[in-house]
Amino acid sequence: MSNEPSNTTHRSPNPGVEGEMHGADPAFRRRMFLLLAACLLGAVLVVLLLPGWLDELRQRGSDSGGLDELLRIGFTAVALVMIAPMLLLARLSLSWAEQIRQADSFPTREMKTTRDVPVRHGKDALRVARWHTAGAIALLWLSVALMAWVAWIWLG
Repeated sequence: MSNEPSNTTHRSPNPGVEGEMHGADPAFRRRMFLLLAACLLGAVLVVLLLPGWLDELRQRGSDSGGLDELLRIGFTAVALVMIAPMLLLARLSLSWAEQIRQADSFPTREMKTTRDVPVRHGKDALRVARWHTAGAIALLWLSVALMAWVAWIWLG
C-alpha cells in the first residue's frame, strides 16, 4: 500500500487516461468489503432459517387465520427492511448530486472511493449528478410502491 494520503488527486499513470485522478481510500475499501461480507452473511442466514420458518407455517396450516396473520407480519417486516435502506440511499444520492453540482466535478475532493477514479468536470460531472438524481427518484417511487403494497396487505 502506498503512503499517499487518501482522497488526493494526481495525474493518471495510464497512457490512455488523461487528466487528474481521485485517489482510492484503502480504509474505505476495507470498510466496504466488511459491510458487503456482513450483508452476505445475513442473507445466507436468512436463507438457512427460511425452511424452518416455512415448516412452522405448514404445521399451523390448519389455523388459516393465524397463518394469514403470520404471513402479513412477515411480508410487512420484509418490506420495511427493504424500504428503510432505499430511503436512506435515495437521500444520500440526492446529497451527492448536490455536492457534485456545487463542486462542478465528480468525484468531489470529500468523496471516498474504493479505487482510483478519473475526475470529471463540467458537463460530464453534471451528467453524473443527473444520474444520481434519477436513481434517487427511482428509489423513492419503489419505496412508495412497497408502502402501497404493505397498505394493501393490511387493508385488503
